Amino acid sequence: MSKILKNNTASDVIISDTGQTVPASGQLTIQTGDYLLYAGSDDVVTLVGNSTLTVNDGSDDLSINDGIKLIQGIFPNPVGANILTNDTDFSTETKQDNLITQQTSTNTKLDTLNSKDFATSAKQDTSNTSLNSIDTKLTDNATATNQVTLNTRVGDLTETAPASDTASSGLNGRLQRIAQRISSLITAMTTGTGILSTIRGATDGTQIGNIADRLKVVSSPLDPGEFVTYKSDTEVVLSSDVTYTTLHSVSGSGVFVGASFVVDNDQAECVIEIDGNVVFDFTGAFLSEVVNKDADYKASGLFGVTGDGKRLYCTPITPFNYETSLVFKARKSGKKVKYQLYTYSEM
Repeated sequence: MSKILKNNTASDVIISDTGQTVPASGQLTIQTGDYLLYAGSDDVVTLVGNSTLTVNDGSDDLSINDGIKLIQGIFPNPVGANILTNDTDFSTETKQDNLITQQTSTNTKLDTLNSKDFATSAKQDTSNTSLNSIDTKLTDNATATNQVTLNTRVGDLTETAPASDTASSGLNGRLQRIAQRISSLITAMTTGTGILSTIRGATDGTQIGNIADRLKVVSSPLDPGEFVTYKSDTEVVLSSDVTYTTLHSVSGSGVFVGASFVVDNDQAECVIEIDGNVVFDFTGAFLSEVVNKDADYKASGLFGVTGDGKRLYCTPITPFNYETSLVFKARKSGKKVKYQLYTYSEM
């Protein structure tokens, strides 16, 4: 499945936080190496949301919600996507022709049904026999004994909920138990410092905590299959031209899959260390050096590097496993920077 951005305007559209441009009345196919870059882009969500851009999956133009889900890595369910009866837009001739075709098909089926012969005595007798059988069953259900049995299985209107989720109960009692469990879940999800603040892990019972904080700070190894974005909510002011400032440090093991770095001008240096070893080192002006760095790192099979005068993005060609630590550093006295790190843990 492709990820394509189509420009609905007659002017070039610049996606600032990705450093890429969708040409006027044209389209941009997102390369697989940039999927993570676009997954963290706020600008592309805004441009798709206001219909400046349309997302196409290689076959069809998607709705705003499905398009954003595809860009962020959540694939929309294609079932029913092209069924005309679920579409309220009949403004084109093609869609109107499709609707007429469906109506013609329905008329044909009704004509076929109309041609069937239900008027013979034999067929009427068969229908009467079936109706009599149904009437007998309904009459049997009306006896006092059957009513008592039915009442036991359904449960009295005021039936007490069972003591546990699996204890025997009538339907009314079971529904009361379900309602109690839903109420408890709602309370757990809305009480405390934030949504989901009291939900605990299924294996060790530890509290998850506030989701926003969870995305920013993880001091222990990631849970299996967990994807985490570490990012700065505010600008970090660098204090030295010589000593690196640690922007973020992750302890434990996981997989490093990408990073972005934004500075108030292009005169800052950044370093990524894995298990104490420097794997990425960018020195020099972003605007003039990004092409050279991209060529150097791609030649060594390590990274793809993109950016402009204020932004720098690096995506590992092959994700890096780290066993003990992942550290993001920068230096350039007085410069203000923001960053994002993307990691996940293997199942």
